[in-house]
Amino acid sequence: NEDGGNLKQLSLDLLQNLDKGLVFLADVSEGKVLYAVCSSDEQIKLGHNAGDLAKQAAMLSGGNGGGRPSFAQAGGKQAEKLPEVIKAIRQSLGI
Repeated sequence: NEDGGNLKQLSLDLLQNLDKGLVFLADVSEGKVLYAVCSSDEQIKLGHNAGDLAKQAAMLSGGNGGGRPSFAQAGGKQAEKLPEVIKAIRQSLGI
C-alpha cells in the first residue's frame, strides 16, 4: 500500500543496487494497482523501455500511464488482472 512517491523511490533504489537491469513493481490497494518501472541504460539499449512497459501494464489492467525510457509510472483499475499483467511483461522481456 505504497503511494506513488514511495513506490517510485523504492524502484529507483532497487535499480541503483542492481547497477544494470530492470525493476517492475506493482502495488495493489483497494482494488486498484499502481506500477513503477525503471530501466537501466543497458536495458534501454536492449529495447526495454520503462514507459512502454508501464503503458502495457496499465492498459491490461484498465488504466493508463507511461513515462520516459528510464522511468515510468502507471495505474490500473483492475487489480485482479495483475497475474495476467506480470505474465505479459515477462513475455515482453523474453523471460
